[in-house]
Amino acid sequence: MPEGAALFSKHCAECHSYGDEILSDDPSAPDLHGFGTEGWIAGLLDSDQIATSAYFGNTAFVGKERGGTGHKDSKMVEFVTKEFPKSPDVRQKVATALATQGDGWKNVIEDALCLDCHSVGEGDSIALDLSGYASRQWTIDFIKDPAAEHFYGDKNDRMPSFGKEEKLSEEEIETVSDWILQTKFD
Repeated sequence: MPEGAALFSKHCAECHSYGDEILSDDPSAPDLHGFGTEGWIAGLLDSDQIATSAYFGNTAFVGKERGGTGHKDSKMVEFVTKEFPKSPDVRQKVATALATQGDGWKNVIEDALCLDCHSVGEGDSIALDLSGYASRQWTIDFIKDPAAEHFYGDKNDRMPSFGKEEKLSEEEIETVSDWILQTKFD
């Protein structure tokens, strides 16, 4: 088993699965296979998928009436299921913008109302900062401290701060991050 997979199995698979390769016994967080790819992001933005176990199903972000553990759906789940444009073309355009962060990407996510809750590098927000979303450095920083203000802040309900709490070394965090992102950069 590659070192990244072994680290994921030991430290992440308590909550996350990684496709069929590593299955959590009791998933309570998104399946990270394909994390950061256009396809993964498009699924996250799909009203038929966001509340499934591939994304926020089995988490506190989804209300009990949908099978989650939360008292009610989070603002993200509510937005995707009720307000986000249902058009697959819009979903794909936003997914491409977030995955690549190429020219004009901020305009695309602003037009899709993402910036009503998210920030891009500066400013207050009630959701994670999308600047560099799912890049190698963003993912490393997220694993180090998901409770940082530009990520979940005080809304982080259970993900350990693997770097801040010294649960993993810098090298191990980079290794598991690279392994998680392997499908994005293949």
